Amino acid sequence: MREYSITIFYHKNNRNSFRTLLGAIEKYDLIDFFDFYFPKNFDELFQVLEKKTKFYKTSFVLFSLMTTQFIDWKEKLEKIKRYKVLKIAGGPHVFGMPFSILEFFDFLFYKEGERSFPIFLRKFIEKKDFVNTEGIIYKENNKVIINKYGDFIDLNEFPVFSKKLLKYGPIEITRGCLFGCKYCQVSYFMGKNLRHRKKEAVLEWVEELYKNGLKDIRFVTPNAFSYGSYKKGEINIDEIYNLLSGIRKIIKKEGRIFFGSFPSEVRPDYVNEDVMKIVKKFCDNKNIVIGCQSGSERVLEYINRGHDISCVLNATNVVKKYGFIPIIDFIIGFPGESIEDLNKTLDLAIKLMNDGCIVHFHYFMPLPGTPFWKKSKISIQNSFLKKIGKFTKEGKLFGSLEKQYNYSKKIIEMFNL
Repeated sequence: MREYSITIFYHKNNRNSFRTLLGAIEKYDLIDFFDFYFPKNFDELFQVLEKKTKFYKTSFVLFSLMTTQFIDWKEKLEKIKRYKVLKIAGGPHVFGMPFSILEFFDFLFYKEGERSFPIFLRKFIEKKDFVNTEGIIYKENNKVIINKYGDFIDLNEFPVFSKKLLKYGPIEITRGCLFGCKYCQVSYFMGKNLRHRKKEAVLEWVEELYKNGLKDIRFVTPNAFSYGSYKKGEINIDEIYNLLSGIRKIIKKEGRIFFGSFPSEVRPDYVNEDVMKIVKKFCDNKNIVIGCQSGSERVLEYINRGHDISCVLNATNVVKKYGFIPIIDFIIGFPGESIEDLNKTLDLAIKLMNDGCIVHFHYFMPLPGTPFWKKSKISIQNSFLKKIGKFTKEGKLFGSLEKQYNYSKKIIEMFNL
């Protein structure tokens, strides 16, 4: 048993973030200082807190939090406060509304953690001034201290995973987004410039996964077809080809590549025949997930999507031409959305369903740190929701509208929006 332990709340929806963080801890040669625990639910977490952490000189407990999780977990977080461990949180909710959660944690990491968290750990172990670490928020004598964060990290300076801990998953190839859609946190949390992991680094990790018997290769990226590009609407065909062909050489026919499907969806304005030829040649996914979000041109412009409906129709036609099933994402309930806008969205969804697409409906949830955070309201008529329910029962569209509607309502109530 070591002097220190790190307990990571390894919930299925947060694992990608922690896998990357573990790689950073390994990069800074800190893995061997800690015993690690990975509870996947609160029952397991409380077992660790009751039976394990008390034997260590210091125990760290880590959370990554989305706003919906904060709503679901608030009562559990209250119970965790009584344990004598260092409670640390990061994630998109911490970025957007850190002061709403500070009472539950000792330290908040409000930006990327790959650089700041290992430095924090190193300083703590060496009994140095760890509270001066960049990018953290904490309380001292009832005063809130906010340490500035430096530049965004270069993905190529950090490993994707920890080879020692073997916590593997999809490979993050791109971070950031150029478009700044008003409802989405990515541009505001991760920056409005694209940061790509170099092909050579990606291939190195593909080899590592393959060596460990993991032959399905998936990716984390806000827009798969933007890989290697740095301008809006620019598709770097050579980079995508070199990436996917390089992966195929490593995993051969026995491995599978999933590119453009969850969790590496695409924007419609990045779909063309050249890129689809490459995906057809090297990849194994049967669908391409495309973000449309609305069937109203007015709404698309208002939410700052940066494409129109004709672009979506063109993308679905190209995807189908190359034998893939388009899965089209829509969001309803945007601030200021009228019944006319909603009907246009449903009309487009019906057209796409009739043309062989699968439609995925989401309900708008206000997210902190976005321009739509304080512009939220519940305004959709029940008659419209019943229309959508009819198509859901017929198996023509899917989604978690009721669940997301309830989250949206709870967010509005909890934060007085």
